[in-house]
Formats: sequence, structure tokens, C-alpha cells
Amino acid sequence: MPGLVAVLTVAVTTLASYWVQTRLKSREYALARQELRLTQMRDAMVSVYELLNTVLKGTEDRLKIATGQYAALSDTVVNRIIDETNTSDSLWRRERETVEAGVYLYFGESRPTTEKWVNARTSMQAYADCAEQAFMAARRSRAAHDACNKERPAAQSAFVELRDALIATYRAKLAS
Repeated sequence: MPGLVAVLTVAVTTLASYWVQTRLKSREYALARQELRLTQMRDAMVSVYELLNTVLKGTEDRLKIATGQYAALSDTVVNRIIDETNTSDSLWRRERETVEAGVYLYFGESRPTTEKWVNARTSMQAYADCAEQAFMAARRSRAAHDACNKERPAAQSAFVELRDALIATYRAKLAS
């Protein structure tokens, strides 16, 4: 009988140990997946921010050239700024679909966030188009100083609202 008790004790202890280890491994795996997901969300958020910030800066510079706010700068500096605005424009056209995929992939379950993305993208494009038109018009004559006054605040506001929504969604995931 003492041998049977010892065997049962070893069996129960082994099963309990196995069950605890399995639960710990399962929890470890879940935490690793969550950490990976949060890292991917953060990276997507940074990509959105960098792209929108770049296109916003390039658009503002293009508009400042068109409205004469950079008239005191040398031609060399203005040409360098024009090259930079062309680069930011090209980046916007090339990367916005990829960034949008990241928004929908990592923030798609938050409808308010995706709606803010659509609004930010649309507003940013309208502002960029307006600045481009003002820039092209300024090649013939100076563009009005208040060119794109409607589009600029809309784009800036949409950018801020999207940033706040991305951060809120990320923080909610972080807390869960």
C-alpha cells in the first residue's frame, strides 16, 4: 500500500506540474503575440505620422513659395526647397496606399479611427492639390497670400484628429 501511495503522489505531482507548465507556456505565448501586435501597431502609427507630417511640411513649403513668403531666400535655397517638396509629393503618392493598408490592418476594428484616416487622407490630398495649383499659378504671377486658407486648417485638423485616434486605439489595446 505505501508503494501505491507513493506512485499516486508522483503521478498527481507530475500531472499538476505538467498542467502548470502548459498554462505558463500558453500565457507566455499569448503575451508574446500581444507584444508583437502592439509593436506592429506602433510601427504602423509611426508610418502614418511620418508620411502625413512629410506631405504636410512639403505642401506648406510649396504654398509659401507660391505666395511669396520665401521671396527673400536665394534661388539656390528655393530650388532646394522645391526639390524637397517634389520628393515629399512623390513619397505621398508612392506610400499612401501602403500606409492605408497598415491603418486598416492594425486599426480596422476601430471604425472611428479608420474614418479619421479617410478624412485625413482626403483633406491632405485637397490641401496638396490646392498648393500645387497655387504653385503652378505663381509661375505666371504671384499667388494670393491667402491661397489654400480653407484646405490648410482642414488638413492640419484631420491630421491631429487621426493622430489622437491612432494613439487612443493603441492605448486601448495596450491596456487590454
